[in-house]
Amino acid sequence: LCSAENADKPPLRGGGFDTAWPDEVDSWGAETTSTKAQKAWDNLTLSMSGGDSRMAVTSTPKPGRIVAELLRRAKEHGDVEITTGSTYDNAANLSPQFIKDIELRFKGTTLERQEIYGEVLTEVHGAMWWPELFQYRSCDLDQLSRVLVGCDPSGGGDMIGIVAVGELAEVENEYIVLDDWTLHGSPATWARRTVELCERWQADHIAAERNFGGAMVESTIRSAALNAPVRLETASLGKHVRAEPTSLLYEQSKFWHREDAGLDLLEYELLHMTKRGYVGDGSPNRLDAMVWAATGLTKPRKAWGFV
Repeated sequence: LCSAENADKPPLRGGGFDTAWPDEVDSWGAETTSTKAQKAWDNLTLSMSGGDSRMAVTSTPKPGRIVAELLRRAKEHGDVEITTGSTYDNAANLSPQFIKDIELRFKGTTLERQEIYGEVLTEVHGAMWWPELFQYRSCDLDQLSRVLVGCDPSGGGDMIGIVAVGELAEVENEYIVLDDWTLHGSPATWARRTVELCERWQADHIAAERNFGGAMVESTIRSAALNAPVRLETASLGKHVRAEPTSLLYEQSKFWHREDAGLDLLEYELLHMTKRGYVGDGSPNRLDAMVWAATGLTKPRKAWGFV
């Protein structure tokens, strides 16, 4: 038996398993940090090296990151089989009072489909993004007029958001998310990766949130590249408020995602941002980094004139 809290310890790390039964995978983030939960899942999958290895994943179908990954693999690669079941399928083993209680609690609500009928709800009530808004295309450097890299430093031990967004040259006022290099690492590590992404797409500058560290954020990035073009942004509004103008551009079909860029974790955060705030696992650092870059590209440029 292993716990998601012990993500870096044997037997979860380097186990060499051929069979595993991870249970309630989308509750792991509630019992530990989302970073540890993802690391536990990553270490478990890397440990499945014992021949014809198989996993039987069981969970209440909450729309968490791990379930989202499994659904994507089932759809795109066919190496995951999804089986669902209703509470009523197990009614013979449950008390009549329990059945009555859950019906009174969930009947007629969206959660009835999740908690009683075992349906994975990929759309979140009140979400600012939904799956139909995501459109994909290829993109090369010569198809871009401008690129910004957004950086969302963490105030704790969470992921550091690092996302590149470009403005398409061929169509006016259309944009594309190019790469998500979000990571969990030391200041030197995330600063180096931010600069590398900036160089990868020849970005105009790095838009970094100043709230966590202020001048330290800029000096950390410049320690990786002395002349790195950094602009610090102040977060005076909540994440969901800052994200609204960008979500409206998605609704107008003005935002694209680059094909094969591996943006599924960013998309998970987008799908779980509502007008009341974020309701997903952990902190939406990828989303925030993307919004900083998108805001920098879409804000009107200052025009100067003299009379």
